[in-house]
Amino acid sequence: MLPIALVVWSAIRLPPVWTTVGNALTVLAVTGMIGLGLGGFKPPQDFSDTVFLLVFLCLMAIFPLILMASNHESRKSAQKLFRRATTDSETGLPNRTAFEDAARSAIEGIGPVRTLAYLDFDHFKVVNDTASHEAGDALIKGVASMLAAGLYPEDRVFRIGGDEFALLM
Repeated sequence: MLPIALVVWSAIRLPPVWTTVGNALTVLAVTGMIGLGLGGFKPPQDFSDTVFLLVFLCLMAIFPLILMASNHESRKSAQKLFRRATTDSETGLPNRTAFEDAARSAIEGIGPVRTLAYLDFDHFKVVNDTASHEAGDALIKGVASMLAAGLYPEDRVFRIGGDEFALLM
């Protein structure tokens, strides 16, 4: 019973590769023990015993894999939602939510001392109205890439609004 419990636990807690390997080794070990009559098991005597044993082993092997697949998909979906919630879709930069978390950490003294810079482009609406929204989007993307390229690796740039950026340096 303990090997089955460990495989189910690994399906919930560990990466899929580990669960798959652990599941295969557990099924092979249990099959070998039963087939050889080890550990208090009697080897199957007739065809029906063999069929019941194979059905049991298949169920024992499939359940942790289904649990692992479901858990893995759930984790991937949660990561995707988190990334979507903390990333600006236009520029790929962290957004206001990510900035607020990073600023809160900096204020609480977690990590190195930081300097905050705030950039707001005045009259940006004029660019959108005269040149088009596509030109305004291209300008925002260009500014975002220029800001990100000019920072040290530990510095961070955030897009916190339409034409507003924040930098934690």
